[in-house]
Amino acid sequence: MALLLLGALGPTGCVAGAGDDGEETLGVATQRWGSYDLTSSYTGNVADTRGWIVEWEVPELLNESTAWTAVGQWYNNLESGIYHYPPGWFVYYFADDNGVTGNHPSCAYDWHNLETGVPIGGTCGLGGDLIALQPGQHVAFKYESCTTERVADVNGSQICLYVDVNDGKGWQFLAEDDPGNIEMYTHDVEHWASEGMVTPEIPCDAPIKMLRQEVKTTAGTWQPLSGASTWSFNQFTPYAYQNRSLTTSPATWEACTPPPDGNGDGLRGEYFSNTSLTGTPFVRTDPMVAFGWGTSSPGGSVPADGFSARWTGQLVPRYSETYTLSTESDDGVRLWVNGALLIDNWTDHSSTLDSATLSLVAGQPYDVKLEYYENSVDATIRLFWSSPSQVREVIPQSRLHAAGADCSGVPAWASAQVYTPGTRVTDGGHLWVAAQQVWWSNPACPPSNPTSWCPADWIDQGACQ
Repeated sequence: MALLLLGALGPTGCVAGAGDDGEETLGVATQRWGSYDLTSSYTGNVADTRGWIVEWEVPELLNESTAWTAVGQWYNNLESGIYHYPPGWFVYYFADDNGVTGNHPSCAYDWHNLETGVPIGGTCGLGGDLIALQPGQHVAFKYESCTTERVADVNGSQICLYVDVNDGKGWQFLAEDDPGNIEMYTHDVEHWASEGMVTPEIPCDAPIKMLRQEVKTTAGTWQPLSGASTWSFNQFTPYAYQNRSLTTSPATWEACTPPPDGNGDGLRGEYFSNTSLTGTPFVRTDPMVAFGWGTSSPGGSVPADGFSARWTGQLVPRYSETYTLSTESDDGVRLWVNGALLIDNWTDHSSTLDSATLSLVAGQPYDVKLEYYENSVDATIRLFWSSPSQVREVIPQSRLHAAGADCSGVPAWASAQVYTPGTRVTDGGHLWVAAQQVWWSNPACPPSNPTSWCPADWIDQGACQ
C-alpha cells in the first residue's frame, strides 16, 4: 500500500511523496522523509466506525528551540495532529486530496503532492484563529463521516476533520476528503533526523499525553474507547510508552524519552558487496538494527542492490520472561540466539515479519547473530523484541553489545612482508584487512600506529574478541 504522507521540510516549501517502506503489521507506510517512533493501531474493525476523536496534551520539549516532530493520527485518508518546529507547536493536517478550497483560513497550504503539485495540507496557526499552541494545552481532533456538503451523516461519502484547541470556540473545520485507505492509528512521535533535523527530547515528567479517544458507531453514537486489547502498540527507540491506562474509560497513555537502561554499544555490522556474505566487508558498529534503506546503499562502497550483512554481539533482556523476537525484512533473513537458528527466511520477498519465541533471563547476555541479504528494489531490515512486560520495540542500543572481530588463527602483522589485497592480520589488538597490494611492509607503517606518510594500506575491522 502506498500513501501520500507527511514529509515536511518546514513551513515554507514542504512536499510529500508516496512511501512504501514501513511497518506492515500496522498497515502503515513510513514517510518519505519522516519516521514514526511510537505507534498505536486500533485493532477493531475500522470499517464499522463512523468517526474518531483523539485528544492530546501538548508537551514541553527539553529542546524546544531546535526540535522537529509531529504527534498525530491517521483516520482513513486524512492525517492531523500537532506539529513542532523551532518556532513552536502548531495544528497541522495532511493528505487532503480533494483540495484545500474552503478549508480553515489559518492554515498555510505548504505541503503538496509531489506528482501534481496540488496543495494537500499544511501548518495551521501562523495567524488567524488557530494561534501557536502552548505546552499543557489540550487539543482534540474529530473525524466523522459526512456528506459532500460537510454535514455529519453515518452514510456520508466523505470524512470531515475538525479541531478544538480549547479556546472556547469549539470545533473548527479543517478539511474533508474521500475515505481512501481504511486506517486508524496514532503516531506519538515522528522525526526527520535523516534530513538533519533535531529529534525531540521529551521529559518523562512532562510527557506527550493521549487524554481520550472516542469512536462513533454505525448508529451515530459517540462512545469512549477503552479496553486493553483495543490497540496494538509499536515502540521504536529511543522513545517509550509509559503509564498506559487501557482499561479506564477513556483509555490514556503517555510517551517520553526515558533515560538509558543499559550501557550497550549496539551490534557489530559487516556489510558485503554481494548476497553471499563473502569477501572483505565494510565494518561498523550499528546502535541497533532498524534500517529502511529503500533504494539507497547502506554505506561505504556497498551497492544499493545485491548486498548482504551480518550483525553479531549480545543482547541483554530486561525481564525474565518469554520473549518474542521478530525481524522485518526485505529480502532474506536468518536469526540465531546462543547458536540456535530461530528465524530462517532466506528468500527474496517483500517486507515480511517473521517471529520466534524463547525464554530469557533478565540481565543475562545472549549471543545473537543476524544475517540479511538484499537482492533488488527496496531494502529493509529491523530487529524487534517484545514480552508480557513491554510492547514490541526495536531492540535498543542500551541492550545490545557488539561482538569483537574474530581473530582466531589470523597471523600478526610483520614488517618486510608482501601482502595481497584482502589479507587479514592482527595488530594492536585489532583485526586488519589489506586494502591494496603491499609490496613490502615498512616497519614504520604498522596498521595500528603508522607514521603520517604511510599509505592507507589497511582497513580496521575492529577489536579482536
